[in-house]
Amino acid sequence: MFTETASGHIFQQDSLTVFFGKKLGTLDHLKQEYPSVQFCTLNQYHSDICVSAKTGAEQRADAHFTFDRNLGLAIKTADCVPLFFYCPTTDTILGIHAGWRGLQQEIIKKSLDTAYKYSNKSKIQVWIGPFIHTLNYEFKESELRLLKDVSPKTYYIENQGKTYLDLKAIVSHQLKTCGLSEANCHYLDIDTFSSLDHYSYREGKEQDQRLYHFIVNRRG
Repeated sequence: MFTETASGHIFQQDSLTVFFGKKLGTLDHLKQEYPSVQFCTLNQYHSDICVSAKTGAEQRADAHFTFDRNLGLAIKTADCVPLFFYCPTTDTILGIHAGWRGLQQEIIKKSLDTAYKYSNKSKIQVWIGPFIHTLNYEFKESELRLLKDVSPKTYYIENQGKTYLDLKAIVSHQLKTCGLSEANCHYLDIDTFSSLDHYSYREGKEQDQRLYHFIVNRRG
């Protein structure tokens, strides 16, 4: 489904491109690789805010959407979950940066309600990129309690007296709760913590670095 390159993993379907970046996939590299695309980035802060995408100064939000062609919706991560959506009915794309705080605030539901208010959500496609996997994501018990109202009982595991968060369980549960079909949910199974090709905030190295991912619907 995905084609791997030195800079990232690419999904291509007709005019739609989804890109999940590696360390080499910097924003400057992407601008050179896709000169016809106008990239739109966000000032992300682990919120539940979804906005209509625009170029220029970064909007303060963690999700953005557009039905404009050639506008690339970029998301930056370093362990959090990047999600990209496409509705074939409205031809609208959506990008979400989802850390545990965003998931606790139900950013997926709120973003889908904003971007796809009149869409049949069972027809929406979603691509989920690299994020930190469970056994590398030790989590505070006090913070786990904040997630209980919006997550399944299987959202964490206990191992040798420590607690670990399962982001995939939470994301999968919230997508299903929002009405998305499991068959339309496509995961790129890469752990940012253990991968040498990806930045990881929790791994402890290069904490100021972020991976760039994007979705774009290009003109034919």
